[in-house]
Amino acid sequence: MRIEHMREYIAVAEAGSITAASELLYVAQPVLSKHLKTVERELGVELFVRTSRGVGLTALGREACEAFKGIVAAYDALVAQIDSSRAPTEGAVRIGMLNSGFERYIAPAVMRIGRAHPSIQVHYTTEKPSEIAHALEKGELDVGFFAGSAQGANEAFGSIPIGRELILIALSKDHPAAGAPALSPEDLSESALICLRQKDTTTYMNNLLFAAGIRPSSVIEVDELELAPFSIEQTNGFFAITEFMADRFTSNPSIVALPMEEPLYSDIFFVYKKANPNPALRVFLDSVRA
Repeated sequence: MRIEHMREYIAVAEAGSITAASELLYVAQPVLSKHLKTVERELGVELFVRTSRGVGLTALGREACEAFKGIVAAYDALVAQIDSSRAPTEGAVRIGMLNSGFERYIAPAVMRIGRAHPSIQVHYTTEKPSEIAHALEKGELDVGFFAGSAQGANEAFGSIPIGRELILIALSKDHPAAGAPALSPEDLSESALICLRQKDTTTYMNNLLFAAGIRPSSVIEVDELELAPFSIEQTNGFFAITEFMADRFTSNPSIVALPMEEPLYSDIFFVYKKANPNPALRVFLDSVRA
């Protein structure tokens, strides 16, 4: 049985949903379902109880989950020990990042690897999510910083969750709900949803909003994030952002950023190409996992 199938099994068991686990693992749902069936076939027992609300574990499924956790932990410890013995004394890691989030997420990881491996250099470039993904695929970057499920269907990529961010709604101060401490879906029902034209991150964020019951009057796409505050003011619409990006909007004195009454969150990841041969990348990923 493949160790990655065990990891996927654990993720589905903990998430209680194949859909949620596929987003966390960056593995397409049909592929993930196929791997789960392979695990059940190899063990010869039913491990999951599938319902309309998701998946649960049978009694044997719970035992298998605990066993897999022990196997995966032992495997990871062995790999870390081997990688440590082979760790390069020098090298470089290239990180593609957004315009925000450096201090909260990237700087701590870079400081850790700097203390343990001072000869490994870290280089940065600021790009859009779609450009970061393209550069990872071509080998021009080693690590990408993503908010949400930006690479959900690409099995060539691996990911490490590094945080969870509150989602805020950016509004004009002229919006009827701008004075509220938090927003309900009804507060936004007569407003236009402003979003980026690039589909990789926009689809993920919009799906979160729609699942929360938010039904905008229309959807307006903009080409650049810098245009979003202007569009909010012009249309009295709204834009969903992760909390670490809020200051890019609230620096405009005409805009406020508010949470939802039922809070929404977005996971934050470091993403990398599994086939990347850069030995310094392995050291960086081990440092992040630690």
